[in-house]
Amino acid sequence: MEAVYRAERRGLFLLALSITSDHQRAEDAVHDAVTRVCRQRRPPAGQRVAYVYRAVRNAALDGQRRAQVRQASLFDEALVSPQRQGGVEEQIAVTEAESIVRKAIDGLSPDLREVVVLRLANGLSFRQMADVLDEPTMTVADRYHRALALLRPSLEHLA
Repeated sequence: MEAVYRAERRGLFLLALSITSDHQRAEDAVHDAVTRVCRQRRPPAGQRVAYVYRAVRNAALDGQRRAQVRQASLFDEALVSPQRQGGVEEQIAVTEAESIVRKAIDGLSPDLREVVVLRLANGLSFRQMADVLDEPTMTVADRYHRALALLRPSLEHLA
């Protein structure tokens, strides 16, 4: 499980952040979930990556149920690369594009935002996403495609 955590820690955090909209609560959810999974006597059989994502998702949802938090930007920790290269003008253009992407994704409903994060930021397959969300694969795929369709009008000028 430690290897899964090391490989997926950024994605786990982004998933928790997409649910909690709060950095500290997201970190707490990841910590609680990973600690709980590591303490289990028998490691889960099958899809360990999806299992850990699901544990983090559940911990984040539990945290949300316990407290209402202010809405924060999902991508403060970046779907877009934090490493900047190029001149000042290029950096300004990238920053403006990132802001547009953040606003567009933050404007999605939580269920659509969640699949976008799982797919784009974490690189999960539709099957893995379905395991994490406990939904049929086709439902997850449909949700993802609906999210993209909603994002396309506000982002197509960036291409």
